[in-house]
Amino acid sequence: MIRFVLIAAVTAIAVLPGTVGPALAQQRVTSNTLQELKNKLDEQRNAYYRIELAEREALKDDSPERASVYQQAKNKAYEAYLALNAQLQQAQMEKRVQDARQAQQNPDYR
Repeated sequence: MIRFVLIAAVTAIAVLPGTVGPALAQQRVTSNTLQELKNKLDEQRNAYYRIELAEREALKDDSPERASVYQQAKNKAYEAYLALNAQLQQAQMEKRVQDARQAQQNPDYR
């Protein structure tokens, strides 16, 4: 039981949004940056679903205390997912603006 709680907690915390957001404000947004954000978003979504499965298993095993812990972890994982998704959308917007500006300055850009 403790193992499941630890896995859920570590998974939710491990993939929380890192320093990618502040870094975007200080440098060019590259395709690698966007891919990194997409990968983190996928990891966070997968963590959410793993926690949700663990919560269902706890409910099935008639363990409401364990299910409650998973519910809290699931809520945190969802919040982290929303934050990462917002970062990704912001980075995509900045990349489009950056590419448009670059294309205006250099017609051969792309």
